[in-house]
Amino acid sequence: MRHYLLVLLLVFTATTFEEASAQFNSVPVFYDPAPSSINRWTIAVSPAGGVNDDSGKNFAFAVRLSRSISRLTVAAGVSALNPEVSPGDRDFKIQVMGNVAVRVLPSPDAELESADYTAFSIDLMAGVGYVSLGSGASEMNIPLGLGIAYTIEPESGGIGITPWAAPRVSLRRVEFAGVSTTQTGAGFSAGVNAGFEGGLGFFLALDWVSFGESTSDSVTFPGVDPLTIGGGIRFRWGE
Repeated sequence: MRHYLLVLLLVFTATTFEEASAQFNSVPVFYDPAPSSINRWTIAVSPAGGVNDDSGKNFAFAVRLSRSISRLTVAAGVSALNPEVSPGDRDFKIQVMGNVAVRVLPSPDAELESADYTAFSIDLMAGVGYVSLGSGASEMNIPLGLGIAYTIEPESGGIGITPWAAPRVSLRRVEFAGVSTTQTGAGFSAGVNAGFEGGLGFFLALDWVSFGESTSDSVTFPGVDPLTIGGGIRFRWGE
């Protein structure tokens, strides 16, 4: 029983593009800011998985679509996850998510200071994700955080490089056998993105989150500190 509960409490996270989020189980937060004055679509695919024992060493494959309009970005996604639903037994589950981000810096009319596009960007993000693990077990994740990045992109073309970090507060609602609890945790992810002029890009991230132990109806949900890693490819198009 304790082993099953430990698996249920694996770190969520996931991502999206042009904002950060943390909805998908076993997928890191990704942050990939576009210039806030540009309106465009982004689609991204990312294999990911757990690294340490607290992560359950799950594997997930996520697909996300986002739309950015000035300062606002909205996104939705779906992911396949293979959690250990019982000792030695893994089965793929489908998880879904949605999130929203608002650009804080730079302003849409910010002036470029050189021939190269360089920008320090900050976004406020919030999202929600849900997965049903079967046998009365499920989890819902609500991340609230910041995406912070610095982008250097040559105006004449070439590869744009964006190192970034995304601290957050996370709420997790876990249910098992009719017993549910809400955990509060703190998380942090960091990574680097590389983008080409035509819209193609690649990304890599490492994510850590810590949830404390909680008790509900005499059932103890143990604290966990999952570590996940993931990467992938994205493509942008639009104005």
